[in-house]
Amino acid sequence: MGLKVKSERPNVAAVTLLSMEPAIVILDGGAQNRDCDVLLDDLRQQRDASAGLFPAVILLSTANHGTQDMPIAPVVDMVVAKPLTVDRLQPAIESLRARNGDFARPVA
Repeated sequence: MGLKVKSERPNVAAVTLLSMEPAIVILDGGAQNRDCDVLLDDLRQQRDASAGLFPAVILLSTANHGTQDMPIAPVVDMVVAKPLTVDRLQPAIESLRARNGDFARPVA
């Protein structure tokens, strides 16, 4: 899809997130959707600084329900059910691309 991919463990991801300012973040929520809780405040701050658009966030989840009752709900744009397949993830990425206009952040 022409994306630059950077994969990090949750304990290092916060530093990487701040240094890279990605247009899209894909989080693996783990078994309880709590493995990425440490990143949520950083993601909220980045989104607040970009009128709520960047980074767009996809949560990979074992749960079949949405995130409306979870603390991550305001940050997550889409939930993709696991097991992960290209035919589930690619449409989610394309939908965010259509919403945000390609994957580029606006130049200030």
